[in-house]
Amino acid sequence: MDEPTLHLRLKELHESSFVWAMRCTAQDKSMAEDVIQTVYLKILEGKADFKGKSTFKTWLFSVIRYTAMDLLRSNQVRLMRRKKYGEQISEEHSPEPGGTEDLHKKLANLPLRQQQVLELRFFHALTLEEIAQVLEISIGSVRQHYDRGKKKMRILLIDKS
Repeated sequence: MDEPTLHLRLKELHESSFVWAMRCTAQDKSMAEDVIQTVYLKILEGKADFKGKSTFKTWLFSVIRYTAMDLLRSNQVRLMRRKKYGEQISEEHSPEPGGTEDLHKKLANLPLRQQQVLELRFFHALTLEEIAQVLEISIGSVRQHYDRGKKKMRILLIDKS
């Protein structure tokens, strides 16, 4: 993919990518921004290369997921070191921007894999096959998490308490 096309695709998918990065970093806005910046650098420096084996969006979301996992791991190591040396640690998470905050709160009540599948399906319009590629699980597993997640969300959305 040539560089102008690459820049255009990244720009088109930026908002959706950021929302996915927020999900991958437990709604930590600062960390999500770091993830997106790191992903863009990886792509522009050729460290992450789109080979056309999936859609561009599916590939991009996979790169975001792996980058977030790496960042979370490195942050956990730092936190463990800080705890070891007695530093004070506070956890702050920014609320989800926009009108979807309540929906995301309800989604957070589901098991992690169901959250991921529903997030990718409904907020990022990925197909179940693309979700399987992003999460690196079988299509059967995606279908199971999708069905169970929808049923649980339906109950949560009906229950106003």
